Order: sequence, then C-alpha cells, then structure tokens
Amino acid sequence: MMKKNIRIIIAVCILFALAVPVNFTKCDEEKAGFFTDISSGEWYYNSVANLFNHDVIDPGDKFYGEAPASRKDIALYMYKLNNSLGIKADKAESVPFADVEEDEYYDAVAWAYENKIISGYQDNTFRPEAQCSREQMCVMAMRFLTYAGIKPAIKGDEGQFADSLAVSGYARSYVISAKLAGVVKGNGNSYLHPHAPVIRAELAVILNSLLDIALNPCPEGEPFVDTTDGAYTPLYDSYLTEKLFNFEAYVGEGDAVDLSYFDDAVFVGDSVSMSLQYYCASSKALGKATFLCAGSLSPQNALWDVTPDSKHPVYKGQKLKVEDAVAAAGGKKVYIMLGINSLRAGVDACIADMTTLISRISAKSPDAQIILQSVTPMTKTSPITTNKLNNDVIYTYNSKLLELAQKNGWYYINVAECVAGKDTFLKSSYCSDPQTMGIHFNFEADKVWANYLRTHAPKI
Repeated sequence: MMKKNIRIIIAVCILFALAVPVNFTKCDEEKAGFFTDISSGEWYYNSVANLFNHDVIDPGDKFYGEAPASRKDIALYMYKLNNSLGIKADKAESVPFADVEEDEYYDAVAWAYENKIISGYQDNTFRPEAQCSREQMCVMAMRFLTYAGIKPAIKGDEGQFADSLAVSGYARSYVISAKLAGVVKGNGNSYLHPHAPVIRAELAVILNSLLDIALNPCPEGEPFVDTTDGAYTPLYDSYLTEKLFNFEAYVGEGDAVDLSYFDDAVFVGDSVSMSLQYYCASSKALGKATFLCAGSLSPQNALWDVTPDSKHPVYKGQKLKVEDAVAAAGGKKVYIMLGINSLRAGVDACIADMTTLISRISAKSPDAQIILQSVTPMTKTSPITTNKLNNDVIYTYNSKLLELAQKNGWYYINVAECVAGKDTFLKSSYCSDPQTMGIHFNFEADKVWANYLRTHAPKI
C-alpha cells in the first residue's frame, strides 16, 4: 500500500523542488548509469546524477528511489555533501546514542549530532533504520544551511500549504524557510503531507537543492531566507487566522474515500460507538481504524482519574485516559462522539467538558485533526426520555458542537442525519434496544454510519 501511495503522489506532482538541469559529459552519463533502476526520464535522475558526480552518492547496482529514506542514510549523505563542499566542521569523537554502531555511518552521525543537524530520542537512541518524515527532512535541511553559514536566496513565497497547520510545532519555521528557499513545494493541491515518509528519490532532490544553494548563495545585499530556528513561527498565527476566516467546519457529502483514509484514525466514543466498533471488527468497513470506546464514557467522566471502576477506554490491555490512549495509538484523525451520558447535567456544562477534553487531546497529540461527530437521536418511543434528556436537548447540543468546531478549526460530521427519519428521531429499524433505552444501534445502522463517514470525510 505504501508503494502504491507513493506512486500516486509522484504521478500527481513532485512534492519537492527539482534541481536545476545539469550538463553531463559522456563519462558522467556512464557513471549515472551505474544505477540500473533509474532511467534518464525519471524526475529525480538529474539530482542523483549530479550528487553522484559530486561524490555525495556512491555508485551501486540500484538506487531504490521509491524506498523510504532511513535516518542513517540522511546523516551519511549530508556528511558527504558537507565534505564535497569542503566545509570544515567539528566532529564529535563519540555519539550519545546506544544504537549507533562504529560502522560506515558512525562518523556521519557524530558529525551531524555535533553540529546540531540531527538529534536523538528521549530513550537515548538515534534509530538509524527509522524512516524520516517530510517535516523532519525540512528541519535537517535548514539546519544544514544554518550550520554551514549559507544564506539561500528567496525562491518561494510565504503562502501556507493546504496542510500547514498539521506541521508539528518544532518544524513549522523550518518548513516555511524550506518553502521560501525552494527546497520543498506542495503537490497539485498545495499539500505537503508533513508526516509522510521521505523516499530516497525525494531525498536526492532535496540534497541537490542544498548543493545548488551552496554553490549559488544569495548575492550580498539581496533578501535571503532566514534558516534559524523560529524565524518564521509567527506566520502560523496568521495561517490560523486565515484558516478560521475561510474554514467550514461542517463536512458535506463527497466521493467515498479509500479505506486507507482511516488507517490513522481513532474513534472516541461511548456504547453507541462500541456498536460501530464491533461492526467494523467483523466487516473492516473503516479499514484499520482504532476504536477507543467505553460504555457510559462522557466528556465529564473522561476528565477523571483512571481507577479500576472508572469509565475510560482500554488500549492494548491498559485502561488509559482518552488523551493518553489517543497519543499511544498515534491517532492523526480523532473522531469524537460523546455527550449522551452527561447531557442531563446541561448542554453548556457538557460543551465545557468537551472543550477541556479536546484541549487535553491536542496537548498530547498536537498534530491530530479533531473531528466531532454529532450525538445521534433517540427513538420516538425511547423509555429514557425526560425533560433533561430528549431529542430537543440532543439537537441543541449538536448545534453547540458545530459552533465549537467552527470556532476552533475542528471538523463536524452530522451523523444524526443518516440514522434519523423525517421526524428527526432515530429510525426504529436501526435501534437495537427499543424497549429498554431506544438509543443504541444494530449492524444495519452501523453499516449506514460507516458508509456515511466514507462520503463525509474531511479533506486533510
């Protein structure tokens, strides 16, 4: 699936800046031809050939351009780029990473760490074989220019990517500077996909861009790109303002998304969502989506401490607070349907608790997109109807949820409309407990719900 997605992305538009054309001699072409899996028509051919001719990339049988680039490869190629440019640099005698062996990559990792181009993880590891995301690549590329004292000319603009607000806080300024320097571009729809892995072909294009910048720095006295950390972070405040001004929280109907859309999605909910969880477990109707649900879970009790009797979701055998479970699951799209179990305390109180809960989720998972699902209605004959819990209260709460989503740049999906009849009550044919509660779903309703989610998917 990863290779398929990579090919689709490449076919639509190259995400990263192409290197300037290079004039090859016959000898150069023969050297580039060592890689039997790169034809002269490939979009990254010039970049690989130019890096090869500058001794940044060593010859080999295959280049494996579509394979994800490992962290150690990035360190090694940047180290070779540094040497090719003749830049003198401090090199640490050792590295503080327990998982970096004294092999061909050791000096490169030591150099990159000493000069603050790379960093490790909190567990004292470098994870040399791990993949690198596009936003991480932007960070490393701009840190290289900062370390080398190279000032790139401005080639791009300050306009945001369609998914700029999904860029992690630490990488935001670097992503903008990379865009300004022409190191990265968006695809045809202006998406960067900051958390997608960098493939080796893209790495070659980025390295070749750095080489070109180093050989052709910004002329003295001309405006240049500031590659230092935090230089462009304030721009994100304007991005957020712009998004909220033009943002439409309500998700309308569109073409059905591929099931892979839900691979990084987590569903937070109560017993109503548990029915969808069981249906999806047997049908795979939402692909590899993760469900973090618990019976009687509410925006109120989700804020309480975890105890043996508390209402919290279980993830991999451990009961966790919602925000911790979402973070542990690595959720990037967080679907939330909560409220029916605490609406008796009042709509405003429930909205306040929901706001607090989402703030906790966002604090632990800052890259996650929040998607609120409307609470679904009760049947017309629901035996639990009271003056504090009824369809009017539910729909009032849902309208407040939409306002909350619009105000904060979250998405809102009106699931209620796909399971309600013309009278706005839950269809009796969709209810699994008409005699006892009148709010839970059967698998027929879950099927309708899952299909609705596929045709009402935020474009993120």
